Amino acid sequence: MLHGLAVQARDGATTEELQAIIESAMLGAPRADP
Repeated sequence: MLHGLAVQARDGATTEELQAIIESAMLGAPRADP
């Protein structure tokens, strides 16, 4: 995913677009047990 973000940033993605990608990826990330 980090490589994809780097490519998107290099190609001119806005901060908002990159943030949306990060937020979407975090929805699928496993949660830590409390």
